[in-house]
Amino acid sequence: MKLLTEKARISCDHQTGSVEIFASQTLVFIQDARVLVATDVLMPKPILACPNIGPGLKPCALTVSPHKGLSELLFIDGQAACLDTLEGVTDGAPPPPPAPVLPLVPPGFKYRVRLAGQEFVEADA
Repeated sequence: MKLLTEKARISCDHQTGSVEIFASQTLVFIQDARVLVATDVLMPKPILACPNIGPGLKPCALTVSPHKGLSELLFIDGQAACLDTLEGVTDGAPPPPPAPVLPLVPPGFKYRVRLAGQEFVEADA
């Protein structure tokens, strides 16, 4: 798994919706880009240009805390490093189903890493 840098491309399921993330730590760089850590992704982040627009649709506008993709072995200044397996849900929603469908699954779309922002450094989860 590759470490994520501030040059990473993270998007919602609609692929053109881009998650806006800024690196907070200033200790570790890969190819002149700061490595992302947990505090960079745990708070909701804006998603720009999600094309999920139309009647009954809610475009992805914010991320929700990730459910995977933080290293359990590599820490930078006490914060877990982010890996290219980073994934979570957004606040976007598909149109509601015409009738209740069981089991009820919470609506929403995922966000995930498309590019790590570097190709050289890997780490274990």
